[in-house]
Amino acid sequence: MNRLKRQRKGAVTLYIIIGMIIVVMIGILFYYNEMHYKELQARQPVYVEKPPVLTEETPVVEAMETRDICDSEDFADCFVCGCPDGYTCNGKECELVNNTQPRPFMVFFVPVNYKPADPEFLDRAGKAIDFIQEQTAIPDESFLIIDKELRTNETCSFEASALTIFADDWYKENFKVSLPAPVVDESNQYVYNYRVIGINSMGQDVRECGCGFTYLMGDSVYLGGNECGRLPHIVAHEFGHTFGLCDEYDTCIWDETDVQIECRNTKPDKFNSDCGDVCCKENIACCYGKYSAHGFNMMGSANMPPEREINFESKTVINSYVCENFKIC
Repeated sequence: MNRLKRQRKGAVTLYIIIGMIIVVMIGILFYYNEMHYKELQARQPVYVEKPPVLTEETPVVEAMETRDICDSEDFADCFVCGCPDGYTCNGKECELVNNTQPRPFMVFFVPVNYKPADPEFLDRAGKAIDFIQEQTAIPDESFLIIDKELRTNETCSFEASALTIFADDWYKENFKVSLPAPVVDESNQYVYNYRVIGINSMGQDVRECGCGFTYLMGDSVYLGGNECGRLPHIVAHEFGHTFGLCDEYDTCIWDETDVQIECRNTKPDKFNSDCGDVCCKENIACCYGKYSAHGFNMMGSANMPPEREINFESKTVINSYVCENFKIC
């Protein structure tokens, strides 16, 4: 009896062991089957839908000829290419000197120690013209580039009046008459219907004579070859002096100038500028100047940045001058 019980118990144990082996084998088979399925999925190619190729909308770029842009008859930017002999740049294109019609107001650019077609000179003159013309009522045709070089070894000692003499000789050579004589206005100031701007390639001592210089209400402007003299707003700054606009980077300098000649622009103060009411020391600029819509007015200091432009007041002074005196409105 006991022997039979031991036999049954051994059979049950055997069946349990066999069952466990079967379960383990099924689990192993299931695991490897799952892994194989995932591997097959990973090997399947992935198809990405591509956008259609718009051949009709794609422009065809023609091969450009390797030649100088100034060789093209369609390229008329005389500030880049200059003008041939007998022509002058009128602010837009080259025109025959002898066919140039007198303007009611003229702005001459003189190449000082530059060849008239020198790209650097033309670039400096072009940027200055753009700065002035785009912000005032002075039209393109008022600007003329003299096609003759003025040679000099002087910088700070250069007399700006020599520019007027040089421009007058050029004008007589081409128009057979001298530049018009100035008239005297109601405030006993001379009114010239022209300005002469000389741009020198030579640098100068900025501490001695600044970036450039001129005479208040005068007819000529000189710019040196230093970095600050190459900035368009510095050309406009000196140009503004010829319309009676005074420096706005020091309240005391403004006061001193106003005593000599009545300034056409108002005094910088703590409300319209970053100068406050104090004087600068050592006769150098200590503030940017009067505010403009997007930065500071060009009659302020030479610093860059911030952005410089011709503010509403200075623009009104210049535009009123050419409108009242020369009917350019």
